[in-house]
Amino acid sequence: MKGEPQPRVQWQSVRWPDNSTFEGLVRDDKCHVRGVFKYSNGDRYEGEFENNDMSGYGVYVWGQEGSVYRGQWVTSMMNGCGVKITKQPSGGYLAEEGQFVNDEWVGDVMGCSIEQARAAAAEADTAAQMARVFEQLGDGAVTEADLRAKQAAATAASTAQTAKSRKLQRQQQQKRPSAEASRASAAEAEELPGEAAVPARALSRLQDRSRTLLQRAQQGAEGVGQAAQRAATQATQGAQQGSAAAGQVVQRLVKTGQQQIERLQHAVRGASAGGRA
Repeated sequence: MKGEPQPRVQWQSVRWPDNSTFEGLVRDDKCHVRGVFKYSNGDRYEGEFENNDMSGYGVYVWGQEGSVYRGQWVTSMMNGCGVKITKQPSGGYLAEEGQFVNDEWVGDVMGCSIEQARAAAAEADTAAQMARVFEQLGDGAVTEADLRAKQAAATAASTAQTAKSRKLQRQQQQKRPSAEASRASAAEAEELPGEAAVPARALSRLQDRSRTLLQRAQQGAEGVGQAAQRAATQATQGAQQGSAAAGQVVQRLVKTGQQQIERLQHAVRGASAGGRA
């Protein structure tokens, strides 16, 4: 009815005879909104409550087993998407991701994929972190405005932590390419030294040496050309001298042949004259 005071949400720290404890928010003496419940057997729940039931998102840890469930809850039972990590007797761990119905895992065939289950687990982690804010606050009433302020502060802290982690990851990703590029540049400079890696004096000496070698090569080429020209001139002169000598020999042979012919003719005429006589 209008005008009736709304039940106040208060912080309380409660201890039961079996040494179970609850620290968090209550309404009408019931665990409500958020809090941390510690069981006498070592189990622990951090997360959301509704009228004394674990309801919403939360994290439950089995203290003796070492197993943990992170995900959705309805009426203090695992219902909805979530991830449960169970410690095996062998020492290993079994991961169950997907849909849970009344504390039983049914897999990812009922509309809760592995990705959705992991997202629900992350949401449960956030709810647990916000629930821990209400541990050891001290006595006194917590108004709705105070509750919203504390929830906003917890959300802001969680968001800031996430943003910080992402920023650090981006910085690390940016540093890795820069470092790799620097190492690659250094390696290239060592393997392929260029003008930038050579001191000025050494570069000047290399240039002087190159000019000297070029001049020597030009001089050598000129010397080879001159030697070739002299050899050609000598060959031409030798050929001319050889031709002159050969001409003289031919002339002598021709002259000798003519003399022999004349002797034969003279002998033939003499023989003819003697026969007529």
